[in-house]
Amino acid sequence: MMSLQQQLRRRLLFTLSITLLGLVVLQHLGARSLGNAYLDERLQHDAQSLIAALERNNNTWQLNPERLGGLWQRVHSGHYYEIWPLQNPAQRLISRSLWDEKPLWPNINGSRDLHHNGHPWRIYGETFSKQGADFQLFVAEDIQAFEQRRWLYSLGATLLVLLAMGLLLFSQHLLLKRSFRKLDNLRQHLAALRLGETLPDTPALPAEIQPLLAEIQRLLNQLQQRVMSSRNALGNLAHGLKQPLQQLRNEAAHNPALLPLSQALEQLIERELKRARIVGMSSPGRQTRLAAELPALQQVLMKIYPHCHIQLDIPPAGEMPHDRDDMLELLGNLLDNACKYGAGEVQLHITQQAQGWQINVEDNGPGIPPAQRAAALNRGTRLDEQQPGSGLGLAICADIVSRYGGSIELSEAASGGLNVRIELPG
Repeated sequence: MMSLQQQLRRRLLFTLSITLLGLVVLQHLGARSLGNAYLDERLQHDAQSLIAALERNNNTWQLNPERLGGLWQRVHSGHYYEIWPLQNPAQRLISRSLWDEKPLWPNINGSRDLHHNGHPWRIYGETFSKQGADFQLFVAEDIQAFEQRRWLYSLGATLLVLLAMGLLLFSQHLLLKRSFRKLDNLRQHLAALRLGETLPDTPALPAEIQPLLAEIQRLLNQLQQRVMSSRNALGNLAHGLKQPLQQLRNEAAHNPALLPLSQALEQLIERELKRARIVGMSSPGRQTRLAAELPALQQVLMKIYPHCHIQLDIPPAGEMPHDRDDMLELLGNLLDNACKYGAGEVQLHITQQAQGWQINVEDNGPGIPPAQRAAALNRGTRLDEQQPGSGLGLAICADIVSRYGGSIELSEAASGGLNVRIELPG
């Protein structure tokens, strides 16, 4: 789909092209109109000079040579005239410059273009009366050189307009690029809000964008409050259901039909209690600061499992761009399983790679046989019936990893226990 910047650039290019094309056409028409007006004025002036030089001598009309310029006398000089009395067209007065040329004069009173022997002419025709006699006058000028100069002028003007168009397009490109670069601040600000952060200062954005940013921030705050309330309510509900669940378990001891229902409710409640214990106060949307969050999780689990020693190997300033609550639930379940089924030594390794993040949790317990590792990721599967639990730990981890488009793999650790390796994009 075409971006807004491309759409604006295309529309501006179209508008600018049409405008400049119109300017080119106008300058061409204007140059031609001005040129023709100049030629017509000069031809009319020549016509008035010829009329003034026309004299009658013994009933014969002739032009006074003292009033004529040399251009009329030079052969093919480019300036021509022809005059004849309407009562006697045979008595023609023809300029010497015409020599043996016999142009076909149109019947006009005014100016127009005429092509004669491959040359462009501008002619002026007029019918006038002098001393009771009527005459037809034609004045012509060869404008080939003038047309060449006019064409060169039009070409230069067109090139100048094209150069101006190029400069305008370049300026337009820079202006759009600079204007849309300001929207990068909006993208960074929204990314920070998505991760639960707030930039110290409001980014420099156009006034039209500021209300949109404010509305998005209010919407995110509202969604965050709703998610926090929902998660906290689930934790409180799980705590409140513990006593009724115990009563149901007692009833299931006398009524086996209630046993599946009791187990299903126990799994759900255990998950929410574990989540509330691991995550603590909900703060959805925040990225995971490993150095700040994991030591507290380590202390919680070592209090639950006093016999267990958890070793952390994490980047000192690492920040995973994933939801804090999801990552704490993921790591909490992995470490909880390692403490529960291991022999007291648990190692957590987190490394940042070019394509994302890698998480490895190792323990020194008995591990899981290769044939049973795929089943261990299924919800509700318990491979060790001696330990309390619902078989949700690794299944919860697999669900979280799947939501982020990652992968989870079970293998044998160097110590002989279980190694859980997770790859997360980002």
